[in-house]
Amino acid sequence: MDVLGGGGGFAGVQGTIMQLLRQWLVDNAGHVVDRFGLSYTVYRGRLFSCARDYEPSYLSGVFSIYRVDVLRKLGALFSEVYEAYFDDKLLGARLRRRGYKIFHKAIVAGFISVLLVMARVGFLSRPGGLCTSP
Repeated sequence: MDVLGGGGGFAGVQGTIMQLLRQWLVDNAGHVVDRFGLSYTVYRGRLFSCARDYEPSYLSGVFSIYRVDVLRKLGALFSEVYEAYFDDKLLGARLRRRGYKIFHKAIVAGFISVLLVMARVGFLSRPGGLCTSP
């Protein structure tokens, strides 16, 4: 929280999200986007001791915190056109385009099971999902 209140142009912050079933491994510590627009989860599958403070391209929604005044300036936050994780990527791009920074703080913020999340959003059973037959 000090990051958001301390100036420096930060609009959002996220701690390190650990894997629920293998709690010694990082699930997510923010994401970076390469010059082709491809996203990469930072530190996934590594020990927590590897995690460092840095400025990612975008944060992972469930454990991220944003300044409300900045979000209000953006207007509509999410689009019905995009589903699942793309809205986080779009929000990060919109913030950075307006000159704001976002931050990953290397502290354990929570635990998550990716399979449970995918099941909740219906990814496992939809056509092309992990649990569908060809």
